[in-house]
Amino acid sequence: MMRALALLVAVFAFFVPALALAAPQLRTSLTPSTIEVGDTATFSVAIAPGDKVSEARLGTTPNGLSLTGQGLTPSFQITVNNGQLSQVTTMRATFRLRATREGTYTIGPAAITVDGARVVSDRATLHVVAKGTLPPSR
Repeated sequence: MMRALALLVAVFAFFVPALALAAPQLRTSLTPSTIEVGDTATFSVAIAPGDKVSEARLGTTPNGLSLTGQGLTPSFQITVNNGQLSQVTTMRATFRLRATREGTYTIGPAAITVDGARVVSDRATLHVVAKGTLPPSR
């Protein structure tokens, strides 16, 4: 009985990390989160591992904002630790939005296709204020 339990624990310990690594991790950001009418903000989603990302789409753009550009950009990180080489590919989906009127807008979610499966990002809130309201940036 103890041997069977030890074998089960060993199998579980071997396969669970592999399953966890297979699930993509998404990190959503919006910069800046407050802009003036006429300015732009960038909604980004980083997907890791990103080597199987084939497409990223932003949901409906709210009235008062216009999508002015989008793209997918890969980045690679190679680490050597105690002679062990590991590589992580991260894909970043970016969506550039221009404000055409004041208001508070919910951006997203973005739908990302990873290895044929659809995953959905978090949303972000964008505040748009009148031109000349924000202090000048440095």
